[in-house]
Amino acid sequence: MFDMEEAILDLINDRDIFGDRRNLVVNQEGDPFLPYTRPPGSKEEFMDGDWYTESVERMKESRDGFFPEFEFFYPITMYTDKTGTSENQRYNLEPVLFTTALIRRELRSSSRAWRPAGLIPDLESKSSATKNYLRRKENGIANFNYHQCLQKVFTEPLQKIQDKGIPCWLRIGDELYLIHISEPTRQDTRSRI
Repeated sequence: MFDMEEAILDLINDRDIFGDRRNLVVNQEGDPFLPYTRPPGSKEEFMDGDWYTESVERMKESRDGFFPEFEFFYPITMYTDKTGTSENQRYNLEPVLFTTALIRRELRSSSRAWRPAGLIPDLESKSSATKNYLRRKENGIANFNYHQCLQKVFTEPLQKIQDKGIPCWLRIGDELYLIHISEPTRQDTRSRI
């Protein structure tokens, strides 16, 4: 496993990405730290979908309110893909990578926009007889084990971050804010400096 807090900070501190407002799905006019307002008809980005607007609304209703002048929505996106590590592909690993939906789609297709969360070993590197036996005996065990690994690599480190938070500076273009990431999958709190 990688240090998730360090990886989140590394991504946030990448000036090549966050130093140019055009790289980010934020309000291009006005305050980029206020909740994003999608341009009419725009459907190219994750944050152009209804889930973003609905998530912000749910946050407003779920507690004492969402204060856009102090809080910042920082959505995390995860990606996994099994890959071989040897010439004969005998020792597969599945990297678990993440980024933020704040980064525009064109830039998210570049490896520099992603950070590692961890690696999942090949859980099916058994003989076919063993696999068949386990499938009959314990239906769904492969899925269960895979999700247990995802929980250790991704969910548990994020929960620790949510519990204690991460104070950090966030640059969007030429504006710099001190934010407190307390729930990186839901929102961040911030103060203007």
